[in-house]
This record gives sequence, C-alpha cells and structure tokens, in this order.
Amino acid sequence: MEIQGLEIVPPKNGIFDRMLKPILVNDGVLLVQVDRREIVNKESLESNNSVLSYLIDTRTGAGQFYSNELGRIQHLSEHRLIEVNESFTEFEIYEKE
Repeated sequence: MEIQGLEIVPPKNGIFDRMLKPILVNDGVLLVQVDRREIVNKESLESNNSVLSYLIDTRTGAGQFYSNELGRIQHLSEHRLIEVNESFTEFEIYEKE
C-alpha cells in the first residue's frame, strides 16, 4: 500500500546521496563531494559508503567526475589538506613545506 506524500526510507534503490560542503579549489573551480551510502542489507541497514568528488567550473557550470578515492575533505588551502575518515574520528593532515 502506498500513501501519497510518504517518503520511503530507505529509498527503493537503496542509495542515499548527501552533498557535502563545496570547497573553492582555486579561482573559479569548486570541489563538490557527495557522501554516498548504498544499503546492502535492509534489515540491519548495513551500507557501502563512498565519497564521490566532482570539479565544477563556476564560470561555465561545466563539471566532471574527479575521483571516488578521496576522503571527506574538510579544509583545502595552498599549503594544507585536512581529510576525515568515514566515522569522523580521525583526521589526516597533509602539509606542503
């Protein structure tokens, strides 16, 4: 039975996408990351988790898939990259000397 306006959780395809905070990489280029959770067991809600990263040109709106191997990037500057693990319990900090 389907009730109009009722949202089914988890969704029928078992995929939850959540956009993370966009980060300005350099003038005119944004790094946009999507936290993707794909439910593999509906009873226990066990999921496969990944972060999809895209680069977007802010002037033209053109974008492209960049990687699914980066972690969640919390901070990016010319000299420092801070990445967090899946559970937000550990930070990896990479610095340029």
